[in-house]
Amino acid sequence: MFNITENELIKFTITAFKVAKKSLPAYSSKYSKQIYTQHQHLTLLCLKERLRLNYRDLIQLVELMPKIKGMIGLKRILHFTTIQKFFQKFNSSLFEYVLDKTVELFDIDEPWVAVDGTGHSADQASLYYAKLQKQTKKKRKHYTKNQIAVDTQKRVILAQRVARGPRHDFKDAIPTIRKTKKYKPSGFSLDKSFDREKNT
Repeated sequence: MFNITENELIKFTITAFKVAKKSLPAYSSKYSKQIYTQHQHLTLLCLKERLRLNYRDLIQLVELMPKIKGMIGLKRILHFTTIQKFFQKFNSSLFEYVLDKTVELFDIDEPWVAVDGTGHSADQASLYYAKLQKQTKKKRKHYTKNQIAVDTQKRVILAQRVARGPRHDFKDAIPTIRKTKKYKPSGFSLDKSFDREKNT
């Protein structure tokens, strides 16, 4: 059903929960209901992305997985909108902090870094609409551009940057590269398009 074994899923859950505990306080406020922790929220959000599920299907699956619930101390099953609301409060600075805590789990030393970008649709357009846009050669006005820097040997994302497109990757490459300086990279690999933009 999923492109992951049970042992891999357990290891992933342990790692996600570990990073969550290093990155966030247990509760967002002393006035919160304190029924579920932010550590549980973040771990479930990671599981959702790893298993490529929607919020509702994730909660239904977790309800059938006592081992996973026990690992994160989930005594009561939560409503899927709880995770949805948690994600909506997840800002970019917090994401950067969680990413840094994740990278700390790896022994990164003078990595060779590959930098590249990709675009993501910001709407819920149907396949028919997307096909029609392609046929008429119309471009969508706005979308999200995501730039990432990866340790090519350990295949770990070291840094990332999100911006609103359309825009050339070169504009975000330099800020993304600067974020990797603390790892003392031995070199960088970039697409040829970066050179073309720099020389224009």
